[in-house]
Amino acid sequence: MRQKVSSVIALICIAVYVLALGIAAYKISTGISERQRLAEREFAELVDISSGAGIQGFMDEPFRKVIQDALMASQTIQAVIISGPQGVDTFERERGRIITWVGESPRFKTVFGLSAEPFFMPLRLEDGIRNATISAVSNYIDYDGLIDILKYTLLAIIAALAIAFSTLLMEFLQGKAAVPAGPSRKPEADPIPEEDGTFEEEDSFYGEEFAAEEGAPETAAEVPPEEPRGLYSPRGNIGWEDYIKDRLSSELHRCAASEQDLVFIAIAFKKPEKIREPVFVQLADEAVRYFIHRDLVFEKGQGISVIMPNIDVDQGLAKSEIFHDQILQRLPPVFKKTDLCIGLSSRSGRLVDEERLIFEAEKALEKAMQEPVSPVVAFKSDPEKYRAFIASQNKKRP
Repeated sequence: MRQKVSSVIALICIAVYVLALGIAAYKISTGISERQRLAEREFAELVDISSGAGIQGFMDEPFRKVIQDALMASQTIQAVIISGPQGVDTFERERGRIITWVGESPRFKTVFGLSAEPFFMPLRLEDGIRNATISAVSNYIDYDGLIDILKYTLLAIIAALAIAFSTLLMEFLQGKAAVPAGPSRKPEADPIPEEDGTFEEEDSFYGEEFAAEEGAPETAAEVPPEEPRGLYSPRGNIGWEDYIKDRLSSELHRCAASEQDLVFIAIAFKKPEKIREPVFVQLADEAVRYFIHRDLVFEKGQGISVIMPNIDVDQGLAKSEIFHDQILQRLPPVFKKTDLCIGLSSRSGRLVDEERLIFEAEKALEKAMQEPVSPVVAFKSDPEKYRAFIASQNKKRP
């Protein structure tokens, strides 16, 4: 009888393995096909944007800015090469990662996950500009989606393994109980494996339902805040909150010396006191994945702060809105659009210190918290009025 049960469970486990792998392969395949179709649509839109911007001034600075913004706003396009009578210009999400130069000619690198054949299209321009072309490569793998597919596949396999292991353990214990113990030897207790933790999708990520299910939880003694050790906090594997001002100050000095702009972003939940730790960790992971530089992402209470050098407030606003949309798609469905708020401010050509920039971003965050529709708010300063304000403050000093 036990052998029959074991055989049935073994067949069930094999079926789970095959089904999980089959579903994963199907989802990966359909995901790649959908992403390739999306890349074709985004490239067609990029061609239209380039043609429209080229009419106003082909290859000038506003034209380059429009192309770079369109590239950063796309989901699949990774790099663009535009050529014309005036020469060649390149655009990348991360400079030097995808495009290489052979002499004076740019080439797309062969990188896993990128389209093997670049998109190519001539640009329709007026004012007698001919032989203008645009080419681009796209990323046909959605790595975030791929991780989710592999995660659920692994969970299914682990669940099947846990069932098989439990069955074997039960048979082993039953067989051992059937054998009489020797008269002079005390039977040893078999180790009992710890029960695997399970994740309930509908569990409250705000913590209220979770506390009700657990009943009266144990209370731990108050632990003083952990002092910063090392570069990253173990809580979210991002920078310690105590390091924000020092790093922001150094980045402001560097950007001011090279006459570059800088954006500071404050991200927080509207009800931080009800956020559970897995949600904060997910927010930190998504921020590092999106903003790329882990050393420019910092803890700030139950939220995070991000330093973005070399971009202006409009670019920072666009990137913040894209990040907000992406993180909401990955958070549990209990979160609404306005539950996560973002405030930002920029240097904007001012000689501003870190405390002022943080103050402006937090004021923008407070405004976003009050907005019923728009959860992303940027503080836009007037450099001339700011200089006049600083001058007046200096005059008041003895």
